[in-house]
Amino acid sequence: MKIELPWLNPILSPNSRKHWAVKVGPKQKHKEDAWKVAKSVGTPSVRDRYHLTITFHPPTKAHRDLDNCLASIKAEIDGIADAWQVNDKQFRPITIDFGDVVKHGKIIVSLPDSTTTKEAAQ
Repeated sequence: MKIELPWLNPILSPNSRKHWAVKVGPKQKHKEDAWKVAKSVGTPSVRDRYHLTITFHPPTKAHRDLDNCLASIKAEIDGIADAWQVNDKQFRPITIDFGDVVKHGKIIVSLPDSTTTKEAAQ
């Protein structure tokens, strides 16, 4: 089960140091967008833990900190958890890494070896 999300919004980076009022709109939009994408791929089978693998495919070869990338997608992770009706504390372990550079960048969130309710219904 894979979810493809757009590249990071720089406003949501912990390093942006923007006022919370500037961040609230983009956070909500990213959470809603991730919710829609997660809903479209189905809901994983119920379990105690969901091992997420997150691969960041940056748009350029510029240096980035992996931990800041993860912190930048907190809203998306919350949206995915809401769509799947799970508590995000069940997302463990979380494996994060960088992938190849791709035009415009993208983020792939995958749940290895998962059966979805959509697949089960077919």
